[in-house]
Amino acid sequence: MRRLWAASAAIVVCLALGGMPVVAQEASSGATEVISDVLFEVTLPPGGMSDQLERINTGGLTIAPGFEAAIGTDNEAIRGRVFYVESGEIVVTPMVDSSVWQGGAALGGSPVTAPAGEAIRLVPGDLIFLPVVAADDLVPGALTTIANPGTEPAVLRGFHAHARGGGWPGWPTGMADNEGTAEASDQDAMAVIMADGATFRSTRLTAPVGSSLPLDDAALFTMVDIYDGKVERTATGPEGTTPPFWNPIHGGVLTPSPDWTFDLTVAGDGPAVVAEMAVLPVAVEPPAE
Repeated sequence: MRRLWAASAAIVVCLALGGMPVVAQEASSGATEVISDVLFEVTLPPGGMSDQLERINTGGLTIAPGFEAAIGTDNEAIRGRVFYVESGEIVVTPMVDSSVWQGGAALGGSPVTAPAGEAIRLVPGDLIFLPVVAADDLVPGALTTIANPGTEPAVLRGFHAHARGGGWPGWPTGMADNEGTAEASDQDAMAVIMADGATFRSTRLTAPVGSSLPLDDAALFTMVDIYDGKVERTATGPEGTTPPFWNPIHGGVLTPSPDWTFDLTVAGDGPAVVAEMAVLPVAVEPPAE
């Protein structure tokens, strides 16, 4: 996989966390902009993924105002969850100790611990990670409570890391999925995440027709959700083989491979709004001399 931009363009990239834009300047045909907002960049330790990680998919939720529900151990979908608060507010009482990033810390900062059984209030820009816990490691009767005490819907973004086994009886009324069509299941990548942890970087891109979307070639994989518009993928690889699945309206997963390279180009009649979740290996500090 490589970092890709518009053909025949001279590009200057400026990346700043906290909602600053990435601007791509096309010299030959006037200015075009790929505007990039980093929502969060957090590093999750290996212990948070257990030893039974099976797959990871993008997955956000919308929580209705006044909602409150307790979700038990029979619902695997509440575990292994990152909830980033895009708008509104929520109060979470986790069933196990969970990591929380508040007050801007979700942009590369360090977390604090939300103890099991204690409520914590999250507002826009905050993030909580409910660890992956296998069903046989849970205390019977443990509950995670989620509430929206506000008067507006709470919009959450993030992902779900699945443990092997477990079920999903559905969400309570007032709690609904709002994204989540990209799913990664490469077992080599899952093994790296379980062993070493990973950094998860979520970026919102708004790009005009004809522009190319940037990809981080250091990622273990990148999950792409297309919110609006159309994005065509060009997959270059060996003849007679089939590239990974891609939907130009919904997106998909891009996994690095020595056999394939990918280009993402905005097509259709208008700009595209795209969410990219790059899952990056944790940097390893060199040993002291």
